[in-house]
Amino acid sequence: IPLDENSSFLRGSAKAPPLILDAFRSDASNMYAENGFNCGDSGKVKNFGNLQLTAGKAAMDSIQKVVSKALNLNQKVVSLGGDHSITFPIIQAYSQSYSDLNILHIDAHPDLYDNFENNP
Repeated sequence: IPLDENSSFLRGSAKAPPLILDAFRSDASNMYAENGFNCGDSGKVKNFGNLQLTAGKAAMDSIQKVVSKALNLNQKVVSLGGDHSITFPIIQAYSQSYSDLNILHIDAHPDLYDNFENNP
């Protein structure tokens, strides 16, 4: 999810998704999880590519709609990308699909502000 317009410091996290995938596919790693699951199996894992996003609320709405659509098809979603703001619409989508949703949030600096520089 290439979005970094809400970064409170440096921008650049919008460039992360393809770089993460390049590292994932590099010769320095392998495609297997610890349990033997082949993460490169195109029948089980699908890359939907970068979302084409506009700015502001429209971007958040797009993220939520895409994640909701995948969840409605009983797909699991792994998102790569942007700044911390992409998390909220993802959680919104999950909360619509799972009424008993629990979130374990681990982050060195979670950036949990009610309002930061007039950007809620």
